[in-house]
Amino acid sequence: MTITKETASATEYVEVQLSIDVARMVPCCDEKGRLTFKQGIDYLSFRAKVPAPVSTDKKLFDRYINTLMADYDAYECHLQEANIWDADKQEFRF
Repeated sequence: MTITKETASATEYVEVQLSIDVARMVPCCDEKGRLTFKQGIDYLSFRAKVPAPVSTDKKLFDRYINTLMADYDAYECHLQEANIWDADKQEFRF
């Protein structure tokens, strides 16, 4: 199952708490003051609606996230980890 932004409208959605670590390169200076880049990681946590099938299956979840990133040309965004927080169980689903 692949859900894209074009096929998503026909899919049932559920609201989940997403937890995503996003890696990015940020400009900085080295010890000699020269411009360089280092990796920074942003931790994001927010509520969002996702297709119901991807909320219970890690492979579908990862494929859905990667498909959306490609659909939106989000190539500069590198996900280190993406997961769903289950508040009732106080743990991540995957």
